[in-house]
Amino acid sequence: MFTYTSYIKTRKRFMRENKNKDFVYLKNDSNVLVSAPHGVPQTRLGKVKHEEIGSVSVALELNKRLNTNLIVKTANNFDDVNFDERSPYKSKIKSEIEKGNIKYIIDFHGLAKYRDIDINLGINLGKNIHTNVPLYEDLLKRLKKEKFVVSVDNPFCGGAKTIAGTFGGDIWTIQVELNYDITNNIKNKDRLETLLNVFESWMKTIK
Repeated sequence: MFTYTSYIKTRKRFMRENKNKDFVYLKNDSNVLVSAPHGVPQTRLGKVKHEEIGSVSVALELNKRLNTNLIVKTANNFDDVNFDERSPYKSKIKSEIEKGNIKYIIDFHGLAKYRDIDINLGINLGKNIHTNVPLYEDLLKRLKKEKFVVSVDNPFCGGAKTIAGTFGGDIWTIQVELNYDITNNIKNKDRLETLLNVFESWMKTIK
């Protein structure tokens, strides 16, 4: 049973226990990787950017429900693994793909509260999801059915140096930006639970 208190406490405990590691990778018997590269502050071109803690909470919750593979950035080493061309985080993902362990990446990020959308799906003009377009279309349909306001490739497309864009030519990837007002606001816990249920039911269809 989902509780908001447990949802928050799980993230806090996970980040506290792993604060001295650059990132954590948990391997399970799954071909899906759930990623949260911005759970700690990032440094991009010399500028510090805020952490996106809601993305980590969502990633951990879905990993718990579905036993996916999981990778989470847990220490700020003056880098941005979703922007930097090379990083240990990306190298680990590449290694697991080459071993045949990963066929899908769902890369979670956070949207600022001021955005007038709930969710942004970055598919890089279709390049990242070309191996299974119906899977993407099914997710979009499920989200819209629950009245979430969804944009595609705007303001973020999951291209260029991103996690999704880096590996999208080889496997199925998607960059999922979730509004912070849903992922980290107790007033919207019912909406959050609906969102988590949508992703859980959709991810169970991934083969």
